Amino acid sequence: FENYATSFAFRLDLQTAVKYNTGVFRVESTWPETAATNESGLERVGKKNMDIYVGNLAYATTDEELNALFSEYGAVSAARVVKDRVTQRSKGFGFVEMPDASQANAAIEAINGREVGGRTLRVNESQPRTDRPPRTDRPPRRHYNQSGSRW
Repeated sequence: FENYATSFAFRLDLQTAVKYNTGVFRVESTWPETAATNESGLERVGKKNMDIYVGNLAYATTDEELNALFSEYGAVSAARVVKDRVTQRSKGFGFVEMPDASQANAAIEAINGREVGGRTLRVNESQPRTDRPPRTDRPPRRHYNQSGSRW
C-alpha cells in the first residue's frame, strides 16, 4: 500500500474503486485512517515511510554516505543515489526513505541548504512521478514489416 491513488479514483467510494483496482486500494468499507493528501492533490494510502528527494549531490557520493548523512537524524530504511543505466555514473540526485515522518522532517530542515562535498544540497519530500507528454522533437520511427524488411 505504498502507492499513490490517482486523483480521479481516490474520491470515488471504495466499492466503485475496487472495480478499477490496480493494487492501490484495500477492500474495506471505509478509507484507511492512514490516508493523507499531499500538496499535489494525490492521496497516500497506508504509506508509513517518508520518501525524501536529495538533489545537487556530488557525483562521487555513494549510497552509504547518503545513508550516514541522514542517519544522524533517525532511522533510515533505504538510501540510494540514482545512476545512469549505461555509464553507472551518478546523476547527482538520490532518494532516502525514513520510517518516522517527524525525524524525516527534522532531517529535511537540517540538511536542506547544507554544503556537502563542495555542493549545496536541495532536500525536500519527494513527489510522485508525473506522466510526461510524448516527445515531438524526434523524427518518426521507420516501420518494418513482419519479416524485418522496411519494404
